[in-house]
Amino acid sequence: MLSLPVLTAIAGAYLYVIGIVIYGYRTRTLTSSDLWWSSFRLVIAAPLGLAMVELTNPVLAAFIGFALGAFPMDAINRILRRILTTKLTVSEEHDVDNLVRLSGVTADASATLQGEGIRSPLQLACEDPVSLAIRSGFSFDYVLNLVCQAQVWAYIGETAGKLVPLGLGDARSIASLILHTDASVRQTILDKVATKFEMDSQVLLFDFTNIARDPYTTFLMQFT
Repeated sequence: MLSLPVLTAIAGAYLYVIGIVIYGYRTRTLTSSDLWWSSFRLVIAAPLGLAMVELTNPVLAAFIGFALGAFPMDAINRILRRILTTKLTVSEEHDVDNLVRLSGVTADASATLQGEGIRSPLQLACEDPVSLAIRSGFSFDYVLNLVCQAQVWAYIGETAGKLVPLGLGDARSIASLILHTDASVRQTILDKVATKFEMDSQVLLFDFTNIARDPYTTFLMQFT
């Protein structure tokens, strides 16, 4: 017979799966991969519950099993890795989630992107936004905004996040500034941005020019 922790783990997974299916149906973004992932979550629920019995306090095993069952896969992997490193008394390497540094990316959105094999802005900057929107279930405009931010990140790193409030955290905005703005106005903007972030204006111009002339930016400009 199934123990209580196993049953609660299955119940947690069922809760998660139902949430995914209802949301996908409501937004008309439910894909076959969502159903495969949902099936996978239900399959691993029972072994997960059994593991909780061995690894945690028996009094809390049922609750923890349910909670883990309702977590995204990325969160479950992090938790299990942390438990394993604690039991084996080895140091854990903490992975920095750079995706959440992009404007508009939440922990849930980051988990969805990681489920598609995207774990860094550099990987995001190489994606076809149309294909990614279909695979992830996100709206096309949202995905397009993310890949445009990632394109800037690929050239200037974390500074890209600081440019978002100025309207320059998007590769399309930078391309418009470099290619379609009067030279004097462009230089004034670059000087102010460089001063604000203590950067060399010529270096900033060089980076912005490379972003504007990048073939991928040219591709993204088609969706403007």
